[in-house]
Amino acid sequence: MTEELAAHVAVCDVDATWRPPCTDHYPVTTLIDLPLAKIVPKPVRNFRMVEWKEFRKELEGRMEELREPGEIETVEELEEQVERLTGIIQETIEKVVPETKACPHMKRWWNKELEGMKKKLNQLNRKSYRWKSTPDHPLFQEYRQLRNMYADAITQAKRTHWEDYLEQATEAEMWTANRYATEPVGDGGSPRIPTLSTKGPDGTTRQHITNEEKAEALGQAFFPRRPEQSTVPPNQHYPEPLQLRSEINEEQVLSNIKALSSFKAPGPDGIPNVVLKETAEIIAPYLVWIYRAILDLEHQFSGWKTFTTVVLRKPGKPSYEVPKAYRPIALLCTLGKVLTAIVTEELSCLLESNNLLPEKHIWRATMQDDH
Repeated sequence: MTEELAAHVAVCDVDATWRPPCTDHYPVTTLIDLPLAKIVPKPVRNFRMVEWKEFRKELEGRMEELREPGEIETVEELEEQVERLTGIIQETIEKVVPETKACPHMKRWWNKELEGMKKKLNQLNRKSYRWKSTPDHPLFQEYRQLRNMYADAITQAKRTHWEDYLEQATEAEMWTANRYATEPVGDGGSPRIPTLSTKGPDGTTRQHITNEEKAEALGQAFFPRRPEQSTVPPNQHYPEPLQLRSEINEEQVLSNIKALSSFKAPGPDGIPNVVLKETAEIIAPYLVWIYRAILDLEHQFSGWKTFTTVVLRKPGKPSYEVPKAYRPIALLCTLGKVLTAIVTEELSCLLESNNLLPEKHIWRATMQDDH
């Protein structure tokens, strides 16, 4: 540490409270007060620590503010009903789901059991530290036993979380799991995006330095301008449209909600899949009429047209200073994704039943794996 930096040290002391398990040393807390502008991460909700019985009770009480499930006849009624349902779920999340502050040490496998053990371990750590001059004090034995149990619980939580992830993983997620297992250890979400370089129409190179400039460059790469002329012939003849097999029903809504992956990142509304799964019986009757109205009125709820784009690195690129070395992931509102899944299911059935796909089309439900 330089002399100049040492002048900014505010605290440097042993902190017995944070002694980690399976170690025989105490951490030293060093606090350096630097006059730097710091971006404070926004607190997020920890949906793994929710008391779902309490959540459902709170949600049921708030659902009385909604109109009874029934036919929605106008676009205005549709917008109002979806907006209010979304708001009620968000209000319940805000009241019941605990907040957690983002930090580099957050782990997806962390749970309430570990939280309780950690608090008790810290308490014993403080008490035993007061008796450090008496090695045979019974507090040390109690502390060692709990420390070992805590370490075993962490190992078990990691294993359980990984196994649960694999059991619920889709085909695409299995490739992600394979990448986790085969690539070198690292955190793909931590690296920052370096200064990006793009070439203009005149061949000049432009440097994108600020976050706003980088976002603009990535946006242009991910979402190119629409062609001035459509590639569809102006007098294209279309056959008569096919009709859905039947109106959307509650069983379809429940089955598609059940198929959702619980802890995927939510869209702009902040409602994750796990909330829909845990409250499916409560919200499904309302969603049935909302989804029917969207199809009948041919109007998508305006809030579902907005999505969050997450930027990820493409693996193995020689340089990450060009926008093409990154790919986008769209985080959509989960209530809208359920309707998308239902419509996709219906379209697949219509394509099959009307024999609109080639005999050996890869997406046919009747295709065998050996094809």
